[in-house]
Amino acid sequence: DYKYGDFIRKYYMYPVIYSQADYSPEKGTDGLKGFNDESYKGEKTLNDDGSLAGKVIETMYPFYEELVKTNGWDNYELIFTSYLKKLTEVRKEIFGDDYITDEIMFTALESNVRTYGEKLTGTEDEFDENTGLQTSFKSEGIYQKAFGEDYSFTLNVNDGEDLAVKDYLASSDKDSMINKLADDINAVKSFLVTIECADKRIAEITVNVVKIGKSWYVDNTQTDTTPLYNFYEIG
Repeated sequence: DYKYGDFIRKYYMYPVIYSQADYSPEKGTDGLKGFNDESYKGEKTLNDDGSLAGKVIETMYPFYEELVKTNGWDNYELIFTSYLKKLTEVRKEIFGDDYITDEIMFTALESNVRTYGEKLTGTEDEFDENTGLQTSFKSEGIYQKAFGEDYSFTLNVNDGEDLAVKDYLASSDKDSMINKLADDINAVKSFLVTIECADKRIAEITVNVVKIGKSWYVDNTQTDTTPLYNFYEIG
């Protein structure tokens, strides 16, 4: 089973970490020295108590938020390459060295993703199970401001429409990943997905899926989910 994290490392993290070591996905990292080597750790990296790492994450958040609101997650290649490029710049500015690891990238990205979600949904008061100390405070999210305290979203998906594989592939960018997999695709379907709140339709997208072997996959090259990232602005 191929892990998604391994895919991100291989095609996005490693080209950065091993950029001075002639890395290629085909050769792998064996015998290569990358910026994740201990020798690249500067004084601030060696002595950081978490404060500077936290500053990196905080500095990255506005960039992540704008990146997602502008592009959505359909073009994940753009998300990862843009985010990683900015992260290496921000970290070097704050820490003063070239040290970078996949853990640093995933920690920052996952923290920004969580913050983005909490900004939308709001947060509740939470307390540490062992100490009883409060770890987070109740906050009002964007959804609550737009749709009310007791908002509730309903997701609806229609029965879908079968599409001709040949015509579908012909309408795709010939250099896109979907066409590179053309010989393995044996069926295509298109679904209309709508989101309602208080019986009012507030967003809709078309989700295209392709069948490769016995499994179905979302075709992110021809599915635009960006309406899901800004529908709250109409509330």
